[in-house]
Amino acid sequence: MARYALVYTIAQDKSGLDVDNDSLLIIAYTYYNKRVGDSLYAKCMNYMGKFYWLNDSLAKAADCLKKSVLSAKRQGDKHTQCMALEKLSMVSSYTDTQKAIKLEKEALSLYSSLPDAKETNVVYYKEKLGFAYLAADSVEQAEKITADALRLARKTGDSTAIANCCQTMALILKNQQKYSEVLKFSLEAYNKVKVKENSFLFNLAIAYLDADSINACIRVLNGFKSEEHKELYIVYDIKAKAAMKEGKFDKAFNYADSSNFHFEQLYTEELSKNKKYYGKFMQSQYNKEEAERRAENLVLVLALSITLFLCIIVILLFYLHQRREKTRLMLQNEENQRINDARLHKVAMKNKEMQLDALKNFIIKKSEIVKKLNGLKPVKDKNFILTNDDWDEIKIYVDSMGDNFTERLKTSYPNLNEDDVKFMMLVRLRLPSKTMATINNISDKGIRQRLFLYKSKVEIDGESISLRTFIEGF
Repeated sequence: MARYALVYTIAQDKSGLDVDNDSLLIIAYTYYNKRVGDSLYAKCMNYMGKFYWLNDSLAKAADCLKKSVLSAKRQGDKHTQCMALEKLSMVSSYTDTQKAIKLEKEALSLYSSLPDAKETNVVYYKEKLGFAYLAADSVEQAEKITADALRLARKTGDSTAIANCCQTMALILKNQQKYSEVLKFSLEAYNKVKVKENSFLFNLAIAYLDADSINACIRVLNGFKSEEHKELYIVYDIKAKAAMKEGKFDKAFNYADSSNFHFEQLYTEELSKNKKYYGKFMQSQYNKEEAERRAENLVLVLALSITLFLCIIVILLFYLHQRREKTRLMLQNEENQRINDARLHKVAMKNKEMQLDALKNFIIKKSEIVKKLNGLKPVKDKNFILTNDDWDEIKIYVDSMGDNFTERLKTSYPNLNEDDVKFMMLVRLRLPSKTMATINNISDKGIRQRLFLYKSKVEIDGESISLRTFIEGF
């Protein structure tokens, strides 16, 4: 039974299925865990470690994978040793990124030395090493090793390897805010992957969003069909961000509500599945103990059952705590990703409900001036004049949305005059260059020159960041 359970798990993993349920694998683990010298011990520990990793039990995962590495090394099973090292690197990346890089390098070096090493697998290990460097914020090193992996992948012609490398390269370039290149690699990754995995589609949609191709982003998401709450949560979350970027706040609120609904359903489903699983597990354990100890005292059997039940409750409570913590971190990371400028990471995030209320109130009160600016189209030989009242409305709107943007700007850069501040307000509203040119009665080229020259007025002329990016995140 243990041999069958292990082989069946290996077959599932080889076919691309992540084994995140231990109902079968636990049979193999229970047997081989007591037989360290068995030839299948290292493989069993490797797949049990992956199971624990998929279920966020990092300490247990690391323990199993370390045992797998040591056992495989003693037996001379270098293939299993490489796989365990690679998974141990991924587990370590959560707590010690430098250790993760060291383990990934060891796995790559060991596998490359094998006489039967396949180029596609070498690509895989290099791509994982690039991802480890990225997790450690070594962006240049990550880009270098991933580019090397991509060149080798193109040489092999393996579309899956190319897709994975392009996906990792897109993540690296996103870290550098090179959104046009991110879109290029995300699109190639999506087109190359044989089985259209949802992660590739979602990354492509986000790449379109970051590159301001809102229509393309929505088109990709509209073609996605699923009834899974986890996937629908992600889809509506991206649509909400796209609507916010377009200034369609009513749509954004509706999409956000849908996203929250599917997230709550996902949480409920996961809780129900775990209750059901542990309920079955408890019942099977009870039946087993009853069969094995049929002759024993009934009181002892009941006491054992109660003990098992309490253990399961403790495990369930621990799982719920871990799940809540993971959810909290995920929501926090998603909020942080909406902020483009690195300086804003040093400022404490405002209360989300207050921000949404402010958005709602000012959208209702100030919609006319926003529509006026967004609907403005340049007309040849005809100027558009904003009155003092219009500028006052714009100032109130910008300050309410940006935490007293104009006052903070004047305080930080007292050399700015009123015309400079007005220009910065238009930049803050993300108006197109043509619209700004019409308002300022100058050419498009003049606006571009101002965007470049004004960098010195806010003391970023020596930096690679654009004036638009700086002001939008100020």
